[in-house]
Amino acid sequence: MISIRVDATMLSQNVSKTIRIIGQLKSINENDNSGILDSNGTVNFQIDNNFNELLINNYYEFIAIVKPDLSIKVLQTFNFGDNLNINAVNKMVEVVHKIPELYYE
Repeated sequence: MISIRVDATMLSQNVSKTIRIIGQLKSINENDNSGILDSNGTVNFQIDNNFNELLINNYYEFIAIVKPDLSIKVLQTFNFGDNLNINAVNKMVEVVHKIPELYYE
């Protein structure tokens, strides 16, 4: 499965596509399995599995599908802990889009 690396500013260009997004978990709502991720902007998400394993303020990479309302449906999570250079992550996302042939077929 090919998934393009994005941040919140790129969601509108990737509706219905599978994406990878890294950000800091800001909140979770256990009532409806939703939450907010900060990834160079606010990203609302829905998740069905691993919800109880998410920790506020930790950094995560989500593999997800972008919904028409620009929220994401999380398919898989990777916990990067509470210490991540988010500036480096933002730069990586920028470079991936400037030179996509280095990262995608």
